[in-house]
Order: sequence, then structure tokens, then C-alpha cells
Amino acid sequence: MVTFKSAHGEEHQHIYGAVKGDGTSIWGTQHPSNDDYSVEKKSAGHYKITFTNEFKYEPGVIGSIYGDDNSGFFSVSVCRVSKSSFECYTTDTRGNAYDYYGFTFLAFGEKK
Repeated sequence: MVTFKSAHGEEHQHIYGAVKGDGTSIWGTQHPSNDDYSVEKKSAGHYKITFTNEFKYEPGVIGSIYGDDNSGFFSVSVCRVSKSSFECYTTDTRGNAYDYYGFTFLAFGEKK
């Protein structure tokens, strides 16, 4: 986790990372020695990221596909965002779930 102070004095936290298609962390605030989040692979192309320290409010979360060949044909959708977690899906242009492409994410918001 990276913490910043806003111009108004609030503390904001950023939690970010890259996750392989099998659900393991590649890099980010989780890897190698931090434990800011955990990943649960729920099914093919469906993942749940849980934050160790929840946010004060629901954070903003962005994601992108992390892969080599043909990654322009795949996308990641973020949903079910809460103060303590979010879920995402990796899919092709037809909405079919794929789990061989990883993804990156950034969650940011006010620190609790």
C-alpha cells in the first residue's frame, strides 16, 4: 500500500498489482514481501481481490489485461466493489471467460 495526503489533509491509499491467469500475484503492493491484498480465483476468468486494510469508502478501481499476444482482443471488467474487495472478469470480445491472460489493477481511495 502506498499512502498519500491530499491537499485537504486526508490520507489516501493506493493498492495495486498484477495477477496471472492462475490467480497468483506477479508484482505490486502484494509482492514480494507485502501483504496488502489476496487473490481468490473463483472460476475461469473470475477473480476476487480482498484488501488487507479496507478503505474508508468504496475505492475507485481500474484494471487492464496483462498479456502478450492478441491482448487487444481481451478485456477485464471490474464489479462488486466494496470497501474491502472487488471482483473482476477477464473475457474476449464475445464475453467468453478466459483465464490464461493476467490482469493489472489499481484501487485508490480514502484510507480508513
